[in-house]
Amino acid sequence: MHSGTNHVTTNSTHRNWQGRRSEGEIALLLQKTDAVVPRKCFDKTSCIFCTKEDGLLHEFKTLGADDNVRSMARDLLDSDLLTRIEGVGDLIALEAKYHLACLVGLRNRHRSLIRNRENLQDASKPDKKARARAFAELVTYIENEVEEGTLLFKFASLRHLYESRLADFGIRSEVNKVRFKEQILKHFPYSQEQSDGKNVLLVFEKGMQQMLKQAMETDYEGDALILAKAARIVREDIFRSCGFNFSGSFPPDCQKNSVPANLKSMVTMLMKGADLKDQDCTDSQACLTASQIILFNCKKRARRDKQIPSSRSRHSLEIEPQPKSQMPSTSS
Repeated sequence: MHSGTNHVTTNSTHRNWQGRRSEGEIALLLQKTDAVVPRKCFDKTSCIFCTKEDGLLHEFKTLGADDNVRSMARDLLDSDLLTRIEGVGDLIALEAKYHLACLVGLRNRHRSLIRNRENLQDASKPDKKARARAFAELVTYIENEVEEGTLLFKFASLRHLYESRLADFGIRSEVNKVRFKEQILKHFPYSQEQSDGKNVLLVFEKGMQQMLKQAMETDYEGDALILAKAARIVREDIFRSCGFNFSGSFPPDCQKNSVPANLKSMVTMLMKGADLKDQDCTDSQACLTASQIILFNCKKRARRDKQIPSSRSRHSLEIEPQPKSQMPSTSS
């Protein structure tokens, strides 16, 4: 009972502190975790993440995947996973197994942690949001192609698609080849890097289509949590935005600039999907119109008294288009 209490306390501490701890403090906390939590025996017949034996289990094939799992576990301060994999050798030699959905879940948690860290460092850079959107569209394109049976991609071609999409957002810098390749491989740890003597290739195993479909099988609770998270991200962007201040005329691109980037991204993905190949060079008029309607009807809080139906929608004064001289004070 005593060790179980310490274990719960450690996990709670990790969740509360991981966003603001320095690297040195995190390392010290990891050492304390190792001392508090007894090391468990390694079991190669169950999933390394959920410890269950049911379902289709896959083996780790590359040292890169092993390194990625350890790195993500340390970043997340996942004490349960760390006690299973630290100090027991590489996962390939141990014939460690995993469920694809569990690996995807770990990767999503890690990506969320990294995004939160980046948002704390700089929440206003439009280039970062554009790059993130372009990469998400590229990932969706690769997943769609794999489901259709394409298991081999040239990294040069993928990088060209990514750079072209960045150019649509006005970013015309060359993408670093090594970092781009590492980013792709980190996102698809079950893929491999190979060379045919001329090109560097991204290769997926046969049967990958079925694995992706299994990972995307309906999980109503998981889907609801993803939708709630997406809504929170977009709403935070909406209420941070400055909106549009009418000064007697409508400057070029005023409609585009009045809508937060994350809201435009979400509406575009709803209308056209997230595949990079299906995107236009600029945001469509339908996207901007729908985004403005959503922006106009967003409220920070719902009505307190739900027994009294509202005869009309109440809009926030801050997002009403109006002259600068009539803008409400932000101090109130």
